Amino acid sequence: MVDGNLPEWLPPGFAQKIKYRYGRKIKFYYNSATGTKYYSKRDVLRCAGRENVCHDTPQATSIEDNKLSDDKTGSIEPKTTDSPEWLPPGWITEERTRKSGSLMGKTYMVYIEPSTGRRFYTKPAVTKYLKTVNHTGNTTKQIKVKKAVTETVDPEN
Repeated sequence: MVDGNLPEWLPPGFAQKIKYRYGRKIKFYYNSATGTKYYSKRDVLRCAGRENVCHDTPQATSIEDNKLSDDKTGSIEPKTTDSPEWLPPGWITEERTRKSGSLMGKTYMVYIEPSTGRRFYTKPAVTKYLKTVNHTGNTTKQIKVKKAVTETVDPEN
């Protein structure tokens, strides 16, 4: 459906159209030369301002797309950074970028334990794991030491 009341700012070659979806009225601007749809005044004026040549897609208006980094190549390999001082020596840290979801484009850290290859995504998870590993490691040593002491003291053998 074409709207008969065109705004004054609308450049020649563009038409204002209205469509209804799920009971809602959606207004968009259609470039008849390229067949491209624009949903904002800013995108229409940006396209018209480039010497009336609009061959690329309109600028993304979603928040997630605006958060993307300047590096559009999207390197697949995660960046390995220096380990924080609270992390035991030998642990690997990787800085990764979220590929989808509401936080797409945001970076996060992955902490990898070298001996088992377990991955942790938060500092509290790492510290909890380190406490349990150190705790179980100490109790195992204590149990072994107690068994060795009781075996050497027992005269019945």
